[in-house]
Amino acid sequence: MKKPILSILFSFALSSAFAQYSFINFDINPSGDSDPHDLVSYNGKLYFAASTPATGDELWVSDGTPTGTKLVADIAAGTSSSSPNSFTELNGKLMFFANPYSLYSTDGTTAGTQLIATMTGAPTSSYGQVIAKLGNKMYFAAGTDVNELWETDGTPTGTNKIAVFAVSASAPSAISTIRACYGQLYISATTSATEKELWISDGTTAGTVLLKDINPGPVGSDPRLFTEFKNKVYFAAHSNGSGRELWETDGTPSGTKQVTDLVGSSSGLTDGYFFLRVYNNELYFNGYNSNNLLSLFKTDGTTAGTTMVHQLYNTPLGNNLIVSSTEYKGKLYFAAQGFDSSGIWCTDGTTAGTTNITTNLLKDNLADRLIIYNSKLYFSAFNTTSDYMLYHTDGTVAGTKMLNSPGALPNPLTPQSTFSNFTIANGYLFFGASFTSTGNELWALKDSSLTIGNNAQPLPASTTLYPNPAHHNFTIKTTTVFKTGSVTLTDVTGRVVKTEKLYNNEQTISLQGISPGMYIADVWLDGKRSTQKLVVE
Repeated sequence: MKKPILSILFSFALSSAFAQYSFINFDINPSGDSDPHDLVSYNGKLYFAASTPATGDELWVSDGTPTGTKLVADIAAGTSSSSPNSFTELNGKLMFFANPYSLYSTDGTTAGTQLIATMTGAPTSSYGQVIAKLGNKMYFAAGTDVNELWETDGTPTGTNKIAVFAVSASAPSAISTIRACYGQLYISATTSATEKELWISDGTTAGTVLLKDINPGPVGSDPRLFTEFKNKVYFAAHSNGSGRELWETDGTPSGTKQVTDLVGSSSGLTDGYFFLRVYNNELYFNGYNSNNLLSLFKTDGTTAGTTMVHQLYNTPLGNNLIVSSTEYKGKLYFAAQGFDSSGIWCTDGTTAGTTNITTNLLKDNLADRLIIYNSKLYFSAFNTTSDYMLYHTDGTVAGTKMLNSPGALPNPLTPQSTFSNFTIANGYLFFGASFTSTGNELWALKDSSLTIGNNAQPLPASTTLYPNPAHHNFTIKTTTVFKTGSVTLTDVTGRVVKTEKLYNNEQTISLQGISPGMYIADVWLDGKRSTQKLVVE
């Protein structure tokens, strides 16, 4: 039996004069693992599912304090589990699915947690992206074979089945992807005549149609990763002639075309096709080069405009993956996994500007799970061959450090366990982690290193920010010549409320959706940071 710990607070100072961190452990199940999952931020708090012997796996909430971490609703009364999952905010409520095959909504209270609809089957996290918001409705896959398309506005009367897809004996779920792009739903689903192919829907029964049978015959194209780019939707799809490649569609059959035919491997895109991201007005993806080595590519949306940025791996290792990516300080950062170039990489879009910033870690560090919190980039990685640890970085090799130094946390992570479900809520960075003393439990990191006061350094004379106080927008003006730039607004709790890329020497930033208050405005120009307090009225 593990040691009961209701809440243990570990605090320590890092080398930076202003860095102060504290860890909080919420030992929800002192006799075992609570296994927190499906973490989401809603109305300034963290909502998630966790398990105890008395309640089973049910809905919980946390504001980052021990007293504010509690059970919201025991949906399956007693020791049975409803296993809430797939949380999505819709029309002011938090929608989620629970066993057995039911859709619920909650306003964060026990009384406000209500059953919306039941169906013969419902999506779970294992099905991936099968939930999409379009306008004021949410669309999702359900049914015993995940072959039904449903809609909901968050009310029982507004929840309806709108389409049924054929079931394929070789496909575990008829619908594998739903994504809203440019006012339409793009769907990967089976039909009676094809395996997984490209469908489009306007949210109605009549408007849900097969867009194109990309790979006619018994093997479908299995389209994935629908991404908006330059008024078209780009995605990865398979064809017998080219393997898995990059495709585009304008929403019409004739406008659905193959973009790339990379010369490496039988498929240009690696089967680990988890990466398709827009950065700096170009689309980035991972694929094989002419030597069958996994590389980073970019495209302007044309075959001629598709080029290799950097070769990431030096040996052919099969399904090497880019598992997470984010834009930070004007550059694209991504986590690559494999056995000779694993780690956190960054790129400015050039070969020379693409580097691995985790060279000070083990070669096979298997870094992943990128998240920006309080102006730093956090991730987890192997510290030894068997233990994951928590790291943060300022984007440089020298500034990449293991956060939980000896004594900061009670024990190393149990072998092969990981940090999971990084989520920011109420100024805390929440995550799940499995330690030998507490089991797999909920943790929170509080970073108070960036506060309103002496830590805010004024902008140099070459860069100004006005008006201040600001109302509906503010403007950043600089005489500095730069290639990449961005601005990040952080509130007094350390929560990032807005990040926007800078393209011009004088650029106006909208404050729509930003509440009145005091913020830190971090301006990054070619990796150099300047900071100022911004008051929003």
